[in-house]
Amino acid sequence: TFDTASKAGLDPDDPLAQGLVGYGGTSLSTLEDMDRLFHDLPLDRTSVVLNVSNMSIVGLAMYIAYAEGRGVAPEKLRGNTMNWLYYAAFSDFDSFLPQGAFELSAELVKYCTRHMPRWNTTNLFGYIVEETGGNAVEEIAFVLAASAALTRYCQEAGLHPDQFLPRFSFQMGQGNDLFEQVAKLRALRQAWARLNRERFGCQDPRSLQARIHVHTAGSSLTAQQPLSNVVRAALQTLGAVLGGANSIHTCAYDEALSLPAEGAATLALRTQQVILHETNIPAVADPLGGSYYVEWLTHRLVQEVFVLLGRIEDMGGFRRCWESGWFRRELERTAHDRQRQVERGERTVVGVTRYASGESPVVPRFQRDPAVKQVAEERVRHFRQSRDNGRTQQALERLRSAAEHSHSGGWKGPDMLMQPLIEAARAGATLGEMASVLKQVYGWGCAY
Repeated sequence: TFDTASKAGLDPDDPLAQGLVGYGGTSLSTLEDMDRLFHDLPLDRTSVVLNVSNMSIVGLAMYIAYAEGRGVAPEKLRGNTMNWLYYAAFSDFDSFLPQGAFELSAELVKYCTRHMPRWNTTNLFGYIVEETGGNAVEEIAFVLAASAALTRYCQEAGLHPDQFLPRFSFQMGQGNDLFEQVAKLRALRQAWARLNRERFGCQDPRSLQARIHVHTAGSSLTAQQPLSNVVRAALQTLGAVLGGANSIHTCAYDEALSLPAEGAATLALRTQQVILHETNIPAVADPLGGSYYVEWLTHRLVQEVFVLLGRIEDMGGFRRCWESGWFRRELERTAHDRQRQVERGERTVVGVTRYASGESPVVPRFQRDPAVKQVAEERVRHFRQSRDNGRTQQALERLRSAAEHSHSGGWKGPDMLMQPLIEAARAGATLGEMASVLKQVYGWGCAY
């Protein structure tokens, strides 16, 4: 996971990166940074997740350039990119503007489909819908609407859905309503198969199989009585297993206070390991299948999801709803209604609205190293001084020309953008410099 500055396309010495360097991840700016991360790893045998959000296509280009420098061709690389450039539709973050965001996402999918057969291209990000206040129906419907929009862009780029959908996956939230959250994962699998079969004519069974990573709900954690979060995270992890998650991230109990301290992160890992090794639940496929209540919930969720998907289509599809701010307004409404339930006492938050105490237990907190920003700044400045700046600028100009051609409609043809990005990385361009070119061409900011 890369830091907030990298995800925003900022080098660490950019004035806009103040307070963001090293926050929530590691700083990524140059191929030297790549080497610090991966120098002792066998790249052809290591599956790498490049979580750099808005900069997915830039981060992947840098990784490819780095790997080729070590003699590993793109077709041998394993891993996945988030490629969730649309997530700003649900949040207040700046991002590439909607049309450009989908073009860039499609460029990444197109390149990987044709050149990287072992790379999973896109992680469909439902988790942020839950974290910003959405309910189970909204989480499924909004992320499926985003997938449908990206699928159409990839079709316009000349790909058949069966060529790329098998390498899409999901990241979903797992909240406190145990049975609804179990049913949500079951409903997602049904809705994904139905959408891709009926709307996009998929025939490959892999296109109909939803591979789901679950992240337990950070928004459910409380700063009050934080040790109670151990129980919340454990139950959410159990629900994810019962719902059939393929992989899970369990929140640490101190995340309402800070980034996880080492002991809290280890306990979150042990939570998964106890469920995996001591409960025997993973030995059973769909253990709650056949339960009247769970089956009824699953069926109801699927029905409501397709009603909401139809409503989104009637409003012009995902991109139009993003541009109008509709997604954000819907999530604000849902979050407001839920908060009012808490304030009226209709929804209990243990340790906050009931069973509160005046005690404040001492919890070890993660301490950020204040030298991180200074070190990152010195590294990127030294990197720029040691490179061939003439070569770098020429590569950035070629990237600009390719981006302008792609944005004017060239993205519907052969690979236009990825190779110039890779060449710019080889020529010593930093993440921030490549991102700056793309921001100028595709637009950057808030869409509404």
